[in-house]
Amino acid sequence: MSRCPVKLYEEEEFWPFGDWSRQLFPSLGMAQTGGISMWEEESYVVTEAALPGIKKEEIDLSFEHGLLTICAQKKENKEKKYYQKAESSFVYKLLIPGELDENTQPDASLKEGQLQIRFKKQEKKAPRTIEIRD
Repeated sequence: MSRCPVKLYEEEEFWPFGDWSRQLFPSLGMAQTGGISMWEEESYVVTEAALPGIKKEEIDLSFEHGLLTICAQKKENKEKKYYQKAESSFVYKLLIPGELDENTQPDASLKEGQLQIRFKKQEKKAPRTIEIRD
C-alpha cells in the first residue's frame, strides 16, 4: 500500500492517447519539480533526488513501464503539540531513458539527504548477420 499523499491521475484519465503521449509529455502529472539530476554511465543510468530531512521510511519508490515515481511525505512529530504545523509531501515522476536490464532490480540508496537510484543498462548485443540463400 502506498503512502503517497498526492493523488495523481490514473493512466486512463491522464494518458488518453496511450504510451506515446507519456513519452512526449513526461513532466505532466508531477506534483512538484526540481532537485532531480539524471546522467548516464557506461553500465548504468543514474537518477539523484535531493530529499533533505526525509527518512527512508517516508519514501515510496516505484518503477513501471520506464516511469520512475518518487513519492515522499514528512511524518508529523507526535510528541509535540503544535498550534499550526506545515507538512511537506511531494511526488517526482521521471521517464528513465535507454534500454534497461529488466532482470536486474534498480539499486537505491539514501545518504545525507540525497536519494540515488541506479538502473543497470542492457548489454549491447552485436547485430546478427543474415545469410542469403541461393
